[in-house]
Amino acid sequence: MPDTPTATAGPRITVALLPTLHRLHLEPAFAHYDFTVIRRIILAFGPDAICGEVRPIDWQRTAGGTRPGYCGPVEYRQLILPLCRERGIPFHPVDDYPDEPDAGSGERAGPADPGDPKPEPRPVGGGGMPLASVAGPPVPAAWQTAAEATWQDVTQTFLQWIGRRELGLRAIFDQGVMDLIRAKHRLQLQLDATEEIRTWSVRNLRMAANILDACASVLRAGTHAGTRHLRRRVLVTVGLEHVPVLWDLLQAGGAVDLWPVDWPLHLVQDRLERPHRNQ
Repeated sequence: MPDTPTATAGPRITVALLPTLHRLHLEPAFAHYDFTVIRRIILAFGPDAICGEVRPIDWQRTAGGTRPGYCGPVEYRQLILPLCRERGIPFHPVDDYPDEPDAGSGERAGPADPGDPKPEPRPVGGGGMPLASVAGPPVPAAWQTAAEATWQDVTQTFLQWIGRRELGLRAIFDQGVMDLIRAKHRLQLQLDATEEIRTWSVRNLRMAANILDACASVLRAGTHAGTRHLRRRVLVTVGLEHVPVLWDLLQAGGAVDLWPVDWPLHLVQDRLERPHRNQ
């Protein structure tokens, strides 16, 4: 997929979003989208920089993932950060959310795996708060039970769609998956509007802003290196549920040239089906 020319004066950034599945990558049922596949996609794209689902504070605490401590979901320590070091690809942490308090100790607890596509089967907002725990009028038990059942159905359907191994990459990049994610969060908005807006929506807005800041940094680096005339590529690796939200936000801003959500199908499908060397 070639970069599309733009009439806008000055250098431009091409951005592509690459979804990850966090701990699901380690399960045999998702071998059609394991770390080997993701590595090949990243190398086929050839990014000048990678933005990832790591908070700057965790990046600093762990010295870029080289020291103990939480530094993003499992794919970062096991694949993305080592690949960045191996290939000399700059990495920009762009996630932004507060630590959740540990109810047992009263201390601040680091995140377990926020945005995991396989959450506990209960109606939650972006921050993982059960509906019954939200401050406000008591929730009728019957309505709570129905909401939980609906949440379980939506989550199960989502996992079934992305687990269709016979479809390969199309199981992940099917437009129906993106539509299902949007429907899932519309449901969460109905179940718990306060929590959905306060956590999930705000988090994605901050991530989009951080991605744009990282893109500006990449452009400045290119200018200093004397490659201002060259189009730069930034790859954004985020949990699958973030993809349609961030795509809409970045597309609306118009500050970057954004590739379609299903870009890996057009760019690397043929390469993924051929033998690979040195990848």
